[in-house]
Amino acid sequence: MNDKDKRLSRPEIQKIIGEQKLDIFDKRKRYREVKHEAKILSDQIYNVERNCNHSFGEPENDPHVVREALPGTTRLDRENSHGSDPVFKCSYGDVTKQRWKRTCSKCGKIETTKRKKLVGCGLKREVPDFGN
Repeated sequence: MNDKDKRLSRPEIQKIIGEQKLDIFDKRKRYREVKHEAKILSDQIYNVERNCNHSFGEPENDPHVVREALPGTTRLDRENSHGSDPVFKCSYGDVTKQRWKRTCSKCGKIETTKRKKLVGCGLKREVPDFGN
């Protein structure tokens, strides 16, 4: 089989392009529908959570992994720096941040926090601070 035998005719190409256009139009239509459904569900969840007399359980540790620049790895990138616009590069790594979450037993609302506060008299201990 040579290269000429592999080529598609103009009508075949137009048919494929037409099918792709229909496919993308269907996908856009479905995306708009799903987005609308998600908005309705989000509003319903918001209303339930807003009207709930929350009963949160004990906070549980929920560490959060983020990518951060590693200390001491920043250096000047001489290849991509131009004049007064220096470009710096650094190495990144995964860093685990302390985080807690609690869940309402009535409506399922989940709150998270990274803040801590000291409580107690004399011997103080750190507890998650959810801001209430």
